[in-house]
Amino acid sequence: MPSQKQRLVDALRSGYVRTDDNEYTHPDFLKKDPATPSPEDRVARARALGFSQVCSMCEHLWAGLERGADGCGLYGCHGPKSGGEFGGYKGPWPREYWRNLCVVCGEKSVGAFRVKSPRSTEGTVFGVCEEHKTAFGG
Repeated sequence: MPSQKQRLVDALRSGYVRTDDNEYTHPDFLKKDPATPSPEDRVARARALGFSQVCSMCEHLWAGLERGADGCGLYGCHGPKSGGEFGGYKGPWPREYWRNLCVVCGEKSVGAFRVKSPRSTEGTVFGVCEEHKTAFGG
């Protein structure tokens, strides 16, 4: 029997997302062409599986999922909850923009915080929305 993580990855690839009652559903916005989803659909799929906004927009995540992994597989690329700065991120958001939108959900930020990993000299400023600010000590 596949693990829960593998079931989530399989659901992501097929266009299904998990609902609040732990059932899988295929929302209308994902039905148009699951084989070639738009960037917005890819982000929605990844967010539904619990990936952060930054991860959901990263090319490495999608390359990993397409080759059957349960994530990007980049060693050491992690977010601020783990003291990281998404060092391997490759996507449409420039790092300077991350302060403007919530690192978790992508909503407009109401505050920001800096994370400086051991590999960084200046650190990265991440935005956080009202809903997620308590997750980062706000």
